[in-house]
Amino acid sequence: MREEYKKGGKAKDSRLKRAGVSGFNKPKRTPNHPKKSHIVVAKEGDENKAIRFGQSGAKTAANPKGSEHD
Repeated sequence: MREEYKKGGKAKDSRLKRAGVSGFNKPKRTPNHPKKSHIVVAKEGDENKAIRFGQSGAKTAANPKGSEHD
């Protein structure tokens, strides 16, 4: 198995490259995915897992939380 190294000499996980994210626990939008809007490569201890989440095309509320409009 071939390992790729970053400048610091640390091995880069293949899931980071495949998902196109810059690092662990950093979400990224996936506008071309048919069902999910974001992806993150989660890391806890030695375990790594690519997680897709969010509904594609979902709209947010018209008024953000905390702002009152008359």
